[in-house]
Amino acid sequence: SRSLSLGSPLRPPPRSHPKFLHGWRPEALGHRRDPRASIQTLRSEAAVAAAMQGLPGGVPDPQQLQATMLAIEQACSLIQVHMNPAEAEKVLSSLHSSLMPYQACRFILETSLMPNARFQAAGAIGDAAIREWGILTDDNKRSLILYCLNYVMEHTGSPDGYVQSKVSAVAARLLKRGWLEFPDQEKGAIFFEVEQSIQGMHGPNRQFAGINFLETLGFRVFPFNCFFYGPA
Repeated sequence: SRSLSLGSPLRPPPRSHPKFLHGWRPEALGHRRDPRASIQTLRSEAAVAAAMQGLPGGVPDPQQLQATMLAIEQACSLIQVHMNPAEAEKVLSSLHSSLMPYQACRFILETSLMPNARFQAAGAIGDAAIREWGILTDDNKRSLILYCLNYVMEHTGSPDGYVQSKVSAVAARLLKRGWLEFPDQEKGAIFFEVEQSIQGMHGPNRQFAGINFLETLGFRVFPFNCFFYGPA
């Protein structure tokens, strides 16, 4: 299968499909432009700046990030309406198989208004990190785990809970993968933040997110006395 890096942005299905002809807009599938579109522009700019720091993959190009996000959103839209699903699946698969797709995935997670696109981006982070584990630095691995955890904690009030659950599962998956590699000090720093959430110091939504993360790891959690044991 074809792998695409940030240097070669994901492209939508072939132009032979009428919905991807030049000038096609999401409204063609019945989507109305979101009233927050002007806010979206500001969010996009902020996400580009944020994506330049922390995660592996080099400095992203804003136009490539936008093109990648649009391609993923279009593919998700086609799947939802059962139109040309095979081509749409190819686009989604290209994100999951891309080399170092982390910057693009972060951009989608923080910018896209489409929950299914964010879900796909989260899954692609996990797939790529496991596949590229041997070439990632320790800082890369730690940054990916902490980014996923922070994303979950910052979006605990979102109505799209399945996206947050997916991101949490990715963080747990990567922590399990590196469990024997990470020193106790690093694991302790991660669990300290989670424990603060479990104790309810940041509200019930974060408490639930912390418990869900630990249970995904296989820990038994007792939130009433703030103990957790693991694995079960």
